[in-house]
Amino acid sequence: MLDENDQLLTDAVAYRDSRTDGIMEEVIAIIKKERIYLDTGIQFQKFNTIYQLYALKKQQPELLDKAKTFLMIPDYFHFLLTGQKANEYTNATTTQLVNAFTKKWDKKLIEALGLPFEIFQHILLPKEKLGSLKPELASELGLELDVFLPATHDTGSAVLAVPEKSETIYISSGTWSLIGIENSFPICITKALDYNFTNEGGVDYRFRFLKNIMGLWMIQEVKRLYNDHYSFADLVTLSKQYESFQSIVNVDDQRFLKPDNMIEEIQQYCRETNQEIPSEPGEVAKCVYDSLVESYQKAIVEIEEIAEKNMTRFMLSVEEVKTSN
Repeated sequence: MLDENDQLLTDAVAYRDSRTDGIMEEVIAIIKKERIYLDTGIQFQKFNTIYQLYALKKQQPELLDKAKTFLMIPDYFHFLLTGQKANEYTNATTTQLVNAFTKKWDKKLIEALGLPFEIFQHILLPKEKLGSLKPELASELGLELDVFLPATHDTGSAVLAVPEKSETIYISSGTWSLIGIENSFPICITKALDYNFTNEGGVDYRFRFLKNIMGLWMIQEVKRLYNDHYSFADLVTLSKQYESFQSIVNVDDQRFLKPDNMIEEIQQYCRETNQEIPSEPGEVAKCVYDSLVESYQKAIVEIEEIAEKNMTRFMLSVEEVKTSN
């Protein structure tokens, strides 16, 4: 968020930060879950922007009072390049504050939460020209460039590669695994809400009907906790040595979002569910991989049930995975 002088009011905050703990439940107490979903079509995740902003309203209201401009991080980069302010559509939809049918900011929802509607910018689509490089940048670089908006949500750009979109289930897997289909319309129905699917905006007003699954974040943390002694390839190789190890965890359990120790959390889950407890690195890795596969399979069944058809094609995109703290 920017103040009246277009200066940043805060540093960026990681979405795994604890400031949104319990905030989603508070918002749902104000506005019914069904109302939020049927209008926005967005999956309920504690780190969605709607809860980030409501957390600010409660915890740092003075910052929200000073805010004159709301930008997603890609929007801010575009502002630095051009001096033009806009919210790009594909990323804006993930805030859970954009109406899936009008494709505009949901004013009633925003104002019901006591958030300042005027800070939100005009929503522009991928492929639209935002502007040209600021004169001082053009002078410094010795060139002139026009800036066009991409799908600033990374999965929004990745899904462009999906062939026969309505017949293909894709998995875009990195820190998160996104599994779903692309539609020309949002599926904002009770069954989709029950299964916690999302309808994120895509290029040309298409919709990414998908589920967020915890993804390779778990194996990233496992690798880090073994002091990076094993590469990702090593962990795959080690996991194959334990074919008989069958323990499974629910990768979408919130306990795995930001545990103090991922390995211990996996072990504790297995202990609580009376399963064999993984101890060797290969056992831990196999538990993670098998658990992800089970979650993918479950999501595929749910997609076919909601879409009322069997999908004929599957596409996997693996994003770069980096170990981070």
